[in-house]
Amino acid sequence: MMNKHSRPPRLRASWLGIIIVAIILHLNVIMSSNHEEYVVDRVLKGAVQIQTITVPDILLIGAMKCGTTSLHRLLIQHPNDAICGYGEKEKHFFNSHDYATKYTKHVEHYYKEFSGCNQAQKTIDSTPGYAVNEDVTHRVKESYTPEDLAKKKIIFIIREPVARHYSEYQMALRLCLDINDDLAKKGPDHEWRVSRHETACKQVAHPDYYDAKKNSLKVPAKVLTFREWSVTSYGRKELRRGHYRKTIDDWLQIVSREQMFILNFQTMIYNSSDTMTRLSHFLELDSDWGSTAKLPTPETQKAVSYLDCLSVQRLSAYFAKANGPDDFIDFIENKSGHKPLQEPAFGSFENTFTKCVNATTPKGLPENGEDMSIEALERDE
Repeated sequence: MMNKHSRPPRLRASWLGIIIVAIILHLNVIMSSNHEEYVVDRVLKGAVQIQTITVPDILLIGAMKCGTTSLHRLLIQHPNDAICGYGEKEKHFFNSHDYATKYTKHVEHYYKEFSGCNQAQKTIDSTPGYAVNEDVTHRVKESYTPEDLAKKKIIFIIREPVARHYSEYQMALRLCLDINDDLAKKGPDHEWRVSRHETACKQVAHPDYYDAKKNSLKVPAKVLTFREWSVTSYGRKELRRGHYRKTIDDWLQIVSREQMFILNFQTMIYNSSDTMTRLSHFLELDSDWGSTAKLPTPETQKAVSYLDCLSVQRLSAYFAKANGPDDFIDFIENKSGHKPLQEPAFGSFENTFTKCVNATTPKGLPENGEDMSIEALERDE
């Protein structure tokens, strides 16, 4: 008899079976929805039958740079060890790029990620990428029985979207500049540091100062300003991480609002004890973290590059449109369905304008900010 974390028997389809299933599903596609088109696509490319899985109990889906790592660490430090911390924090099962072609391999690996958990523990997957990959909710829906899916707990942390975008930019700068200083040092994490350095520098280093083929950054380095980075193809693509309304709408297509705990980053950081008590009830744990539960206060680090007020103004307008049409916070509180009883009042976002400076426009960018118009920022969507 299997426990809830054990792997189900492997399901293999004969080629004849695959062809029959593909034909049947193809006929369904002609008469039905996009979801079935996606299923056909995976059957044909992956040549496997879809498996029903059971793990995890909790999905912490983001958003990136909104405190998911801090919350995950505190969750798995429950005093009664009620939440299993075995395996990687970010398991990337539902957003893996080769999900269709290597499906069986991914399922096997996903179960291994929870193999150190015991029957009494809740299992968790904290992958911020689940908030932005449009395939994720389809994959989640088809991976569980309706009864099991109705028991899943979803946690979604969000912060003021311009501040989130700027925090991602600052992280890339630090990874590029800080790792560059000790890139020659060998060690067990050398390969990881080289990879992180290369990825970050491709995003934020000035093209004339970075040789991508050699992963070499000229010293002293020159990097893109926040505004310059925001209007690059990559910077515009990352704006989708602040499309919170779309993420919520997508997830509410497959789970109820009562299953989705939406948390303001400000509330989580500055009201940690109450937040963790509420989460313990939402997750149906026998006990909570106690009054001493505290998430780490964000480190005050000197900004590597300034946050200019024109960028804040233009990005704020962009996100207001993306998360509209009505008031976004009112949507969370009153218009997205019956929220969990344990979910705290959302409150307000931080005021990003208090952190910006009226900097001069970087050379080569329009003085009036036309490059950051809503139309320009939407160009790659």
